[in-house]
Amino acid sequence: MQSLPDIRFEHFEDLWEQRKLEDEFEKVNERNDGTFNREHWISVAKMYFQDPEKVQSNNIDSRTYVMREGDIAFEGHPNSNFKFGRFVANDIGPGVVSELFPIYRHITDYDNNYWKNAIQLETIMAPIFAKSITSSGNSSNKLDVSHFLRQKINVPDIKEQVKLGHFFKQFDETITLQEKELEKLKKLKKAFLQKMFI
Repeated sequence: MQSLPDIRFEHFEDLWEQRKLEDEFEKVNERNDGTFNREHWISVAKMYFQDPEKVQSNNIDSRTYVMREGDIAFEGHPNSNFKFGRFVANDIGPGVVSELFPIYRHITDYDNNYWKNAIQLETIMAPIFAKSITSSGNSSNKLDVSHFLRQKINVPDIKEQVKLGHFFKQFDETITLQEKELEKLKKLKKAFLQKMFI
């Protein structure tokens, strides 16, 4: 089955192909062989390297999975934005994560900037999760691997992925720049108020 998105960049006319997730990803359980230490501990939720001084695990070799750039990890805590939890793509480089986070790796050509956005779109992923989640009895959902990988998703070819990914990256950079400018204005306002009300 193929489909067309409502909005396209110029010169892209091919249909998007509906593929099973198992044709795009495989689950990996790559253990740390000592290559990665506390400086490489990844916080999955916000995707950054944690301060090594704050890493508490004593099992960085045996109780962690290696997460490489481009891999996606399932973070199963539901919230107001993500009903079942969400996937987070690694765009910071290789490191290790707690074994509580299942890791999936691309097996086809891909653009990471495209996928990091697509896999967090609730209209795409919530119906997939609804068919794949198993209750864990606590606040974190878990994925049934076989059910998840059998679900289908519409995928553009690699050239369109790259074009879309570049657009998303530029958009994110613009947002970050605006947020920094906003923080500067907030600090300026605070300094101004402090001088006004002496």
